[in-house]
Amino acid sequence: MVTSISGLSSTIMQALQEDDRTRGAIIDVTASGGVVTLSGDVASETIRMAAEEIARQQPGVVQVINELRVR
Repeated sequence: MVTSISGLSSTIMQALQEDDRTRGAIIDVTASGGVVTLSGDVASETIRMAAEEIARQQPGVVQVINELRVR
């Protein structure tokens, strides 16, 4: 289980880059107390939803706030 805030953000960023659906997307990830915020612009609703799904699956995530915008 991830214990540090920066560790949780790093884990999610790595997972986003490893997934074919979100690889290459520029997504900002912040985490505080298990609450993760995703922000930035993505190319489609599919990428937006995939990023949220990937973040939710990571150990230590309690809530995901998806502020990604489809451009």
